[in-house]
Amino acid sequence: MEGEHEAAITLRSNPAELRASLSERMSQSREILKHLIEVERLQEDESFSCDLTGLSQELSFSIDQTRRALQALHAAGQIAYRPPFRGRGQRILQRIPSESLPIDFAAIARRSEFERRKLRKMIDYAYSSVCLRRFILEYFADK
Repeated sequence: MEGEHEAAITLRSNPAELRASLSERMSQSREILKHLIEVERLQEDESFSCDLTGLSQELSFSIDQTRRALQALHAAGQIAYRPPFRGRGQRILQRIPSESLPIDFAAIARRSEFERRKLRKMIDYAYSSVCLRRFILEYFADK
């Protein structure tokens, strides 16, 4: 999927106004904006997708410095920044019609019933009026 592991950056103002608004203290933010405007040639409300590792290498920043600078620019309203997905995604290699998938509905039903029984036991434990230690020992068939 396009852009799945890429950051999305959109300029929120005119490039000339953005340059003028940055102070000397914001060197990393200034360098990122300069890169977006001069190298990527972004205009106002124009989006850019990039791999943060590549952008960091081009700017000679650590990836954390790049993230912090982008977040600061976003917080200041100068850019819109959507960080890349950092979870555990899955990539679809081939689309197959659902009817042709080898799904064992009986196994799914058995697993569902098993999980419901476990949940019922946890609920019984939470609302038990007997000694909780005794309840646990009985659950594990221990004396």
